Amino acid sequence: MKKIVRLTESDLIRIVKQVLNEESDMAVGGKPKGYDEFQKKCVTKNKGSFRTYSSNRTLLKCTKTEGSFFHPEERDSLWVNNNPYNPKDTGINGSWKFENGKITLHNALKGDKTL
Repeated sequence: MKKIVRLTESDLIRIVKQVLNEESDMAVGGKPKGYDEFQKKCVTKNKGSFRTYSSNRTLLKCTKTEGSFFHPEERDSLWVNNNPYNPKDTGINGSWKFENGKITLHNALKGDKTL
C-alpha cells in the first residue's frame, strides 16, 4: 500500500537544508569537517571539553575549561552542527573524546552521547 505525503515548500526547504548541513558537517570516518586542522592547533589530542549552543550546535575545545570560561571565539575550538542532547538544551558542558572513529560527549547529568 502506497502513502502520499504532502509537503509545503517550506517543509521541503527545511528538510533539504537539514540534510545538507548533516552531510557537509561530518566527513568520512566520523570526524567533523575541519577536525584534522582543529587538532593541529591542540595541545591535547583527541579529547577536550564541549558546550552546546542554540541552533543545534556544539562547540568542541582542546582545553579542559568549562562553564563561564568557555568562549566560542578562541582559536582552539571547532563548531559542529549537531547537538545529540535535546537541541533545546543549550549550555550543556562536559568532556569529549575521539575514539574508534567516533566523537563521544560526556556530561555527568545527561550521560554519554555520540556525535
